[in-house]
Amino acid sequence: MDDQRNTMVAVFAAVTAHLVDEYDAGAVLDLIAEGSAEVLQADAGILLRDAGGDLRVAAASNESARLAEMLQSHTDEGPCVDTISTGDLVRVADLRGAERRWPLFTTATLRVGYASVYSVPVHVEDETIGGLNLFCRTSTVLGDEQIRFARVLADLAALALTQPSLRHRREQLAERTLATLNDRVEIDHAVGLLAGATDLDAAQAATVLFDYARRVRLRPVDVARALVGGSLPPRDVAVGHLAT
Repeated sequence: MDDQRNTMVAVFAAVTAHLVDEYDAGAVLDLIAEGSAEVLQADAGILLRDAGGDLRVAAASNESARLAEMLQSHTDEGPCVDTISTGDLVRVADLRGAERRWPLFTTATLRVGYASVYSVPVHVEDETIGGLNLFCRTSTVLGDEQIRFARVLADLAALALTQPSLRHRREQLAERTLATLNDRVEIDHAVGLLAGATDLDAAQAATVLFDYARRVRLRPVDVARALVGGSLPPRDVAVGHLAT
């Protein structure tokens, strides 16, 4: 338990360090998804509803979680859809019992290998704009402390999307959400390009891109744009990760 609490503190420190400085909202959402996965021993993702009302994947701790999030987006059913609709936490300790509730999502998500799902609402004032979603490989009951941790991270996700001007946060929300999601599209494009130009798979290419961005002190989306635009060779980004 002490190790888990120490990890919680480290995750909070990493996220808040980004929030008090000039930051990229997409990078903060990535940290939140990765931190949730590390502490709670569950894959994690963040879904946001854009200005047009569509659900879009804003962050995921790995490709399996991204697929599960995309299933909710494409079928318009699942725990996060309910969370956004009601504003409440959704707990599903055994996903096998949810086939009547979410038939398409449940069948597909069980095939991905998940047995439990939790969705924690991301609130901005009285509006629920998305959810922090946790996917467990075994039937899992999260304790109160674990749920509190997830709720705080969900609140930090909302803060990442509404900073820096709280006075104008409603006006900025749609713009920041759209920009974050568009950045994600550019990053995914660059990850595909990087994977295609090297012997890396998609997950490895994503890790390499983000590691490179941290090393050269650039935003991941700026690295992605340079890759797609041709000014940054893929092998320069992947140096040290390629087989010789």
